[in-house]
Amino acid sequence: MKIRENYTCPLELVHDFVKGKWKTILIFQLRKGTQTFSELKHGIQGISEKMLIQQLKELWLI
Repeated sequence: MKIRENYTCPLELVHDFVKGKWKTILIFQLRKGTQTFSELKHGIQGISEKMLIQQLKELWLI
């Protein structure tokens, strides 16, 4: 994930932070509260373990 140095609006930063297929699904899944890695993996159909790890790292959650 590439973060720009200059933003004209805070929403641009949010967009860059959560864009992509899996991050919005992850955030939606986490609305239920804290979950283990296994719970996240089983709760999101089609995401691989490698992709889940990558997306969590990009969200700074691991």
